[in-house]
Amino acid sequence: MKRILFLSAILLFNICLGLAQVNPVPMGRSGDIFTITELEANSLIADDSLNTVIFIHRQDDSQNSGSEYLLRYDYSTDGGASFTSNIGPLNPNLTVNTAYPQAALFNPAGNTTPSNAKLIWLAGGLGSQLPDGHIAGACSLGSSTSSEHYNFTGGKADLYPMGFCQGKHGEYWAVSSKLTPSFNGIDSVYVFKGTYSSSSQDVQWSIQTQKFANNFKAWNNGNPIYYGMNAAFSPKGDTGWVAWLGDLNGGHDSLLSPIFMRSTNGGTTWGNPVEIDLRQFAWIKDTLTSFWMDGNGNPLGTGRPTTGFDCDLVVDVYGNPHLITVIGNGTLSGNQNPPQYSIFSAHEKFMADITSTDGGQTWEVVYLAPVLTFRGEFGKPDAQGDRLYMDNCPQISRNRKGTHIFYGWVDSDTILIGFGEQRNMAPNFITTAYRVTDGYRTCFRNITASDCLLLK
Repeated sequence: MKRILFLSAILLFNICLGLAQVNPVPMGRSGDIFTITELEANSLIADDSLNTVIFIHRQDDSQNSGSEYLLRYDYSTDGGASFTSNIGPLNPNLTVNTAYPQAALFNPAGNTTPSNAKLIWLAGGLGSQLPDGHIAGACSLGSSTSSEHYNFTGGKADLYPMGFCQGKHGEYWAVSSKLTPSFNGIDSVYVFKGTYSSSSQDVQWSIQTQKFANNFKAWNNGNPIYYGMNAAFSPKGDTGWVAWLGDLNGGHDSLLSPIFMRSTNGGTTWGNPVEIDLRQFAWIKDTLTSFWMDGNGNPLGTGRPTTGFDCDLVVDVYGNPHLITVIGNGTLSGNQNPPQYSIFSAHEKFMADITSTDGGQTWEVVYLAPVLTFRGEFGKPDAQGDRLYMDNCPQISRNRKGTHIFYGWVDSDTILIGFGEQRNMAPNFITTAYRVTDGYRTCFRNITASDCLLLK
């Protein structure tokens, strides 16, 4: 699926207050739109001190010579009003094919000139069509000449690096789980650290931590579950969190739950994984069984809370995590052996912020908005007859100081749920925002309901 990529140049907090509208801006071109809609890859970054926005993606091989696995980037130095597009390729050697590229920025202290900043990039490797290692590099912003490194190949860490982020100045982080080439899971979570060197103007990567995760496997063919793996740090880089959706022994077995690991010393050491049992929140069960009834007036929902399959993570000014994900009714399919997990996409479900106000001693779930369509089908078929299927792809971000949290996800009021716009050919984008310092929250808002449809 080759698509022109667009950036909605928006200030989310103002949108939620009704003070701005969406203005799509054309960026570059990619040979694979799923680069930006699947997995927890941080491919879009912004730096307000430089008024700069950067987006990294695989190239469109129908527009640029060479493989679609070559990486290029687009950047703006006017806050996203316009872009210089398709800079690269960053990995001309292409020793290993790439998947899900991500980007960060190194801005020297006191620098106000974008060209003096460095684009730091990271991607997963595809060895013989299996995940294999990481591809990484660095270049001056605006340059097409980059370093190009192939790390952790040969089965050392062969799941895609996710949650690429910056901790302290010049320190970068990513996380992934460990799989064997046959995709039989091993109970390990890997935390990777990249350190920028001013002398080499490059980043050196290492496996900083390997943590055991005591996964419950009886319901998944003996394999552990790691969905939505993410990493994020507080604004000063002192407190870090790793999170994913999975199932540990002794928790809410046979359903997906949020799992967190914390560092309080800038990533030097990490605590053990802790699963949050969503059954402890009585209001969630009530929410999942309140509306949809059978012919006898009994709830259709099981009331057993489970998350969806994707999430996103940030850390606020106080060092507390915010994980956005879908919560819905879950169960096991008893007609399969072993039983397989299911989420009832037709019953009640909602978007949630799973957070703590005391560094993880206690937890709370914040209801953000109802979710109307889960794992929907959108858009007209392409030339091969394929449609775009996607989950709600929840996204979360914060301002530099960590005082404002911005949430976004896709949803649609299509005929699939029995009402609404039958010609809704693309998912809508829903946003809301939270001011951490005083607890103020905006109402959720559909900011694309009346926009032109881009998927044609």
